[in-house]
Amino acid sequence: MVRAYGGPEQVVTGLCPDPVPGAQDILLRICASPVTAGDRRIRAGDFPRGMGVAARLVLGWRGPRRPILGNAFCAEIAAVGPGVTQFRPGQRVIGQSGMRMGAHADYLCLPERAALAPMPATLTEAEAASLPFGGTTALHFLRDRAALWPGARLLVLGAAGMVGGMAVQIGRILGAEVTGAARPRSLTHVADLEAEALAMEALAQTGRRWDVILDTTGAAPAALWPLLAPGGRMALLAAGLPEMVQSLTRRAVLTGTAPERAADLAQLAAWAEAGLLRPPVAACLPLERAAEAHARHEAGGLHGAVVLRCG
Repeated sequence: MVRAYGGPEQVVTGLCPDPVPGAQDILLRICASPVTAGDRRIRAGDFPRGMGVAARLVLGWRGPRRPILGNAFCAEIAAVGPGVTQFRPGQRVIGQSGMRMGAHADYLCLPERAALAPMPATLTEAEAASLPFGGTTALHFLRDRAALWPGARLLVLGAAGMVGGMAVQIGRILGAEVTGAARPRSLTHVADLEAEALAMEALAQTGRRWDVILDTTGAAPAALWPLLAPGGRMALLAAGLPEMVQSLTRRAVLTGTAPERAADLAQLAAWAEAGLLRPPVAACLPLERAAEAHARHEAGGLHGAVVLRCG
């Protein structure tokens, strides 16, 4: 849990009462949960440019009001309330907890209407836990916002990371010609995802343009415009307030957050079951080493998610 904003040392473990499900609730025994970019931002109080005050008003001024972080997870249903009809104890699911957070724990209680879907049997617990955050983000921006089409030229910046690796695979599933940009030491990993791999530093020298650019790195839009084809779309996943304002006047700029929908999780799970999608996992640590997991995430250079084993 995190009581005050700061470095990874602010992450501590402790004992909390087990949650009790209400009539329409599900009690989940968390099996695994990744440390995401959202978890890192909340722990550090490192919010996008121009959004610090608003974020602290919503999340907590000196530290998170909800000190147990974690939004994405793989879990087993431990118990259900008497009014629950769609789920039963013993089922294994993947899901997202929204602003409730709380997945970096042994147990979590959510309403039945939360974003949940059956866990793909083809994935490990760590992989399944990594599917919701990166998968729903990439799916929303590529399929729903950019309307990616078969044959489109897609460039993913930060293609070796948790979200970028999912975007490369989902772009390929949607029929795009995918180029993944990453640091030189990560190019082999990107190529293993069956994408054309280019060093970030070499993009400007290629003279090429792409129909859709998905940026996970927070690069300045001014550096990306020369890479965008006429009529193209640019999805800025780490956008600050200036980029969000720009998106109101330039249709080419896409910002915002991805919704959490059970239908999207079910689609991702179906692709995983079919062998088309496999979330990259960089490391898997026990829950009591959550501070180390945050430190690894903050250091960067990872090929996939850092996942906590819970339960």
